[in-house]
Amino acid sequence: MSPFTAFTTAYVIGYYVPGDLGQGWFNFDSTATGNDDQGSIIVPSGGGGVGRWLRLFEDDVIYPQMWGAMDNIVGATVSSRLIAMFDFADASELQKTVIFPEQDYPIGGSCSCNSYHINNQC
Repeated sequence: MSPFTAFTTAYVIGYYVPGDLGQGWFNFDSTATGNDDQGSIIVPSGGGGVGRWLRLFEDDVIYPQMWGAMDNIVGATVSSRLIAMFDFADASELQKTVIFPEQDYPIGGSCSCNSYHINNQC
């Protein structure tokens, strides 16, 4: 039995450390083939084929930390993670509320994502 199909639901306790707002429930979908967006879809290590861990969103609320956008990582990484988060929010069929907890988000210039624009001068 593959370790990726032994369990179909998992709770991640944090993105980098427990309780950092990156935590959440994921279901394993053995038929999913989406790209890893580092927040809502996780491709198992070495698993470029079929099967993905898909995040379950509680109360339709998303946080940048769910994509690893934290104040302790470099700007280009934060920008790419925020773009992935907003791309997910735009494509989602559910109404999502994006909450930015108070912290610095070093985005390195500006970051445009479909109907959103974030500028580090704000």
